[in-house]
This record gives sequence, structure tokens and C-alpha cells, in this order.
Amino acid sequence: MLEFRGGTVFPCKIVFPKTDASGQAVVTKAEFLGQFSDRLEVGHGGSVNDLFSIATVMFYYPAVLIDDRDAVLSMPLLGHEKTQWVTRQEWFDYHTSCRNLEFWAGDSSVNLALTSTVTLSVEPRAVPT
Repeated sequence: MLEFRGGTVFPCKIVFPKTDASGQAVVTKAEFLGQFSDRLEVGHGGSVNDLFSIATVMFYYPAVLIDDRDAVLSMPLLGHEKTQWVTRQEWFDYHTSCRNLEFWAGDSSVNLALTSTVTLSVEPRAVPT
């Protein structure tokens, strides 16, 4: 997940799709703009042009969604989300079915004006003894 800030834009989180068999996840320009437009639909202001080029790279961790399941499922799908999922349950199942609870990664920064490739090193979570 990438978090952007800038100008009048509240922190904007763009979620990457699940990784493919090679361990890569790609966000297309259309997907980025679609997720940004959904933010505008819920009342966040700003423009893509207001975003700073430096973003924080964060590991997607679905625990918050799982913990707030009922609240999440009560929300309607937003415009761009409707192009990918039929129901909020389908959206929820996709976003919580990853194995990310088994892994950990620290946040880092990337200047997207200098590169279009973002790398995040992920490690298995320590198993409590």
C-alpha cells in the first residue's frame, strides 16, 4: 500500500492488488486514479496533482478490517469499487483473504518522481513461544 500526502489532500492510501506468482503486485494508472476518485466520493478533497511525489510504502495488514467486520460490511461500495466487486462482502473477502497476517514489513519512503518500481522486503512474523 502507498500513502501519499500533499497540499489539501488528506493522507491517501492506494492499495496494491495481491501479488502474483512471482511475488509482484502492480497498480495501473487507471486503478490508482479509480482509488483516488473513490476518496473524493466520500468527501476527501484535493487533486492527484496536489500529491507529493514522495510516498510512504506500507505493508497491507488486514487486521483492522477483520476486527471491524460489521462496520466495514455496512458501507456501500464506491464508484470505482463497483467496477471490481458486486458486493461489499466480495470486497471484504478479497481484502482479508491474503496471508499478510503471517508476515511483517517496516514502512519506507520512495520518490516516485525518480522511479516507478517500489520494493518492499517482507519477513515472516516471529511465532510466539
